[in-house]
Amino acid sequence: MCGTLNPHSSEKLTSAYFTFSAGAVCTGKTKVPVDITAGQEEAIKVSAELMGLEPNTKYAYCLVAKNSVGETSSQPATFQTAPVAPVIQSLSATEITDETATLEAQINPENSETEYEVVIADPCPAPMECIRDVSLASGKITPPSGREYVRIELASKEHLNLEPNTTYEYWIIAKNSDAQKAEVHETFTTLKTPSIDSESATDITEHDAILEAKINTQGQDVYYQFQIVKSPSEFLPEMACPEEHFAELCLSSPPTTGALPIGFLLAGPADSSVGLDLERERGVTLQPETTYHYRVIAVRSPSSEDTITWKGPPAYGADQTFTTQGPQSTGLDFLTGSETSSGTGNVVCPNNVASTGCAVADLTRTKPKPLTRAQKLAKALKQCKKEPKRKRPACEKQANKKYRSQKAKSKHKK
Repeated sequence: MCGTLNPHSSEKLTSAYFTFSAGAVCTGKTKVPVDITAGQEEAIKVSAELMGLEPNTKYAYCLVAKNSVGETSSQPATFQTAPVAPVIQSLSATEITDETATLEAQINPENSETEYEVVIADPCPAPMECIRDVSLASGKITPPSGREYVRIELASKEHLNLEPNTTYEYWIIAKNSDAQKAEVHETFTTLKTPSIDSESATDITEHDAILEAKINTQGQDVYYQFQIVKSPSEFLPEMACPEEHFAELCLSSPPTTGALPIGFLLAGPADSSVGLDLERERGVTLQPETTYHYRVIAVRSPSSEDTITWKGPPAYGADQTFTTQGPQSTGLDFLTGSETSSGTGNVVCPNNVASTGCAVADLTRTKPKPLTRAQKLAKALKQCKKEPKRKRPACEKQANKKYRSQKAKSKHKK
């Protein structure tokens, strides 16, 4: 800024400064002092450099002179700062899973009308081999609205199908009315789909077995469910709502007769071991000398828990088998088919519906030999090892309290 001081007074100038403000009035709080050369009485040329101005903004400024009598201000003069290209800030991808992500950014229009567009490079559907640019969102920012926050949830884009373990490039283009443009590119990689690393059946008896599996969550929260059937054709293709506590787990989804419980695993960097004691924990009694097929199915947890519409493709364990032990002889004959159908026998699944993934077992009057307290304690402690470390002490304490013999309890107290 430049100006000329004309004191027109016998009183000498003591100081002078420029004052400026955005708009048409110069009476701002910002003051920039100027130097007055000694000995000059009239037509004193002064200038000052202003800092911290906003682009594409009109400013008013005045020159103020001061002596011992008081101060006088010039009439306001104005100037307009030049426009600059918009600025794209804080571009990032968050909430990344195996099939979706959320893109976020802030756009500063720098006081100019600005249009923007968010684009992602998406591979063409097979069998085509190409990359297509898909527009995700666009908009216009009109001053003086200031910075605009952009958030795009890719899961809501029905025309976009992200693949697991795939790197995607995305970018934002912002262009103002003076054809000045900004463009920022970034990438993100979707997570791998949860995987089943191993399955096994242990502690197999005449009417019971413990199913175990190791699940790699691939850094995502995961739901899982064991399935057990007599024929591989009876495996359900997806998880089903169990009758027990189904309202808590599935809410509006209907329960499936015979479905085993749904488990939950928090996201972790490595394999997580899970297990299920069919008879002890779930009341599923198997037939003796019978071969069963089993597997575990896992799927990423839904972002909303108000439905059993699970997210992402399911991960299936391999079809595994085990055979229960033969019946222990007690001198009693097996029940006949008529006795079983009349309700005298014990049927695990209501209406003998095996297609639900529940094993249908018609039991005989033969009962397995009851376990001793020591055997029950050993079995319970084994189950405790499958609990998270922070829950194991409480589990073991409860098991010892329940199954430790009176003699051992007395000795323990002494």
